[in-house]
Formats: sequence, structure tokens, C-alpha cells
Amino acid sequence: STDANPTDIVIDFLTNDKYGLGFPISKIGDLTAFNNYCLANGILLSPMFDEQKCGAEHLADFLKTCNSSFVWSEGKLKIIPYGDSQASGNGVTYTPNLTPIYDLNDDDFVDLEEPIKITRSANADAYNHIKIEFLNRSNAYNAEIAEAKDLANIDLYGLRPSDTIQMHSICDATIAKRIAQLMLQRTLYVRNTYEFKTSWKYCLLEPMDLITITDSTLGLDKLPVRITEIQEDEEGVLSIKAEEFPFGIATASLYPSQNNQGTIVNYYANPGSINNPV
Repeated sequence: STDANPTDIVIDFLTNDKYGLGFPISKIGDLTAFNNYCLANGILLSPMFDEQKCGAEHLADFLKTCNSSFVWSEGKLKIIPYGDSQASGNGVTYTPNLTPIYDLNDDDFVDLEEPIKITRSANADAYNHIKIEFLNRSNAYNAEIAEAKDLANIDLYGLRPSDTIQMHSICDATIAKRIAQLMLQRTLYVRNTYEFKTSWKYCLLEPMDLITITDSTLGLDKLPVRITEIQEDEEGVLSIKAEEFPFGIATASLYPSQNNQGTIVNYYANPGSINNPV
């Protein structure tokens, strides 16, 4: 492939002491799952860092393109994919771990008045039309737009397009459409946020872990959620934020489409004779 493995890009970006962050490689966790996810799903990139930003922002933008998130845990930087379905490709197989670590119920929550607080994002923020700007290698690296739409949602609520998201590390139309579809599904169907507090005995939990929550008052019965944030206070109480985990949303279905090949003019072609000599 002309593009690079995202795992190699991340390691080089973090550890290079000349144009990277000079991050010690011993502080990077196991990236096997991230590597297998990207390769199995054909996510290969060619990033160019032509804008000065904080290293964490560059890394966050890059991992957003790879449908993954980074977590600092146990003194190491880990990268966890959002992918929730098995995939095979490029000689590897990605198998997600979908087993919840804990089943939390009414006895595990510290706040007895409001054990679980649920927040749902506004309908206006659930975009049903995602646009990604990428550099199409098949069209002389000209900027093009890859789109993903949910027609059923558009029929119900009308068109809600997002601002164009610049992802110039993508140079292949197929990859751009896959990422656009993943972003569309995530913004449409991962909208509920759950907040709750629990004791220090669950201190082994970390962001991106899967757990289930049960609340008899709200009618939640072993609802699977993915942890996004954990804060610990001076008394050891853990304040946890989690997002809903609808299975299958982090897997994109690819539909056949025609890619724009563009037109390349050969200015050095022999024009041939114009007219016969007099």
C-alpha cells in the first residue's frame, strides 16, 4: 500500500526526538489491538503535520480519524479502538473484547437520592449528514468531500449537516467514506451519557472499559455502557461518566460507489503536425 500503518505513525510521532514528542517508548502500552483494528479495516493513512499545535491535539485528531481513543493508565499510554465487531484483512484479525468488567447495581452507587444521572444530547447536535475533506490520491491529491447520510433520520427530522471535517491524512476515497460512516453512526446513535458515583473498590476501572449498570428506579437492567471519564476525590469516591454502547454502531457498512479519478493533462505530449508544409 502507498499509505502507512497508523501504529507505525503513532510510535514515530511519539518517540522521534527531532520532529516528534521525544516520548519514551517504554511508556507506550500494548498497541496490538489498535494495530489489528486499523489493518483489518483497511485504515491506512498519510498524515502531514504542516500546522503547529499541541502534541496532544495532533494525537487526538489522528485517533479520531482511526475511530480510537487514547488512555493514560498504569503509567503507560494506551490506544483503544471503538470497533465492536470482528474484522479480518491485510493478514490480521481484530477481535474486540465485549465482556463487561463489572455489573454495577443499586448497591454499588454512592448517591442514594440520584444513583444515575442521564443526559441526552440535543437533537440538533445529532448530525445526519457528515462531510469529510480528504486529499484524493487518484485525483492528483486534490481536496474532495466524502459524505455519509442517514436517509431514514433525514426523513424524520430533516437534513442536519455537520461542518466539513478536515482529514487530510486520508488519501483514499474508500477509507474516507468508511470513516465518514463511522462518525455518522456515532453522532446519531451514541447520545446518552450516564454519570454515577461508586466506591474505591472499583479503582481498577479505566476509560474505554465496558461495564453494565442496573437501576431499578430508572428501569435499567444490565445496560452496557463504555466509560469515558473517571475522577477520584480525596475520600476515594469515583465519579464516573459513561456513554451508551449500542452494539454494531462502531462498525461501518460499505456501499459500492464510483470514485472520482480526475483528469490529468500531459503537457509534454507530442502534438503532431498541424498542417502540411506549403
